[in-house]
Amino acid sequence: MNKKKITKETNTEIRSYNNDTGEITHHESKKVTEAYVDNEPPFVKMYLNTVLNLKDIPSALNPILYEILKRMPWASEDQVVSLNKYIKEQIADSVDMVLGTINNAITEFVKKEVLIRKARGVYQVNPKYFAKGDWNSVKKLRMEIDFSDENIDIKGQGEFENKKNMKIV
Repeated sequence: MNKKKITKETNTEIRSYNNDTGEITHHESKKVTEAYVDNEPPFVKMYLNTVLNLKDIPSALNPILYEILKRMPWASEDQVVSLNKYIKEQIADSVDMVLGTINNAITEFVKKEVLIRKARGVYQVNPKYFAKGDWNSVKKLRMEIDFSDENIDIKGQGEFENKKNMKIV
């Protein structure tokens, strides 16, 4: 990963004087500190259509997945989300769909391993595709997708279905 160079300049003044004449005999004034940090901005970037396409999930389910991801806790909390009837009804209202469509979408997300069922109504958002937290906690889970020409190059720890015109690296 590329590193970003951060330079901090501090002004400190150190002066040495000749006690007899009062003349400055030595003067220092500037200190430069350099550090390198991971070059990742502090925001979450999601390409839901890409993940849905890779997993052969209809893009019409994108709004439902987005509503689920909005409820996802930090990676340090295992990214487990509760999807009881009340929450599913809230999602249905938010995306203007019926409860049955939400239930079918969740079943599809589990089948395609976007969500991992932990218990009845409790799911883990698959960290191969989505992560929430500070960059140091999630950078190992990152999936890189390079769109060039007619190929899609995928790099990461996840397992992906081999599809037409896809090169899995």
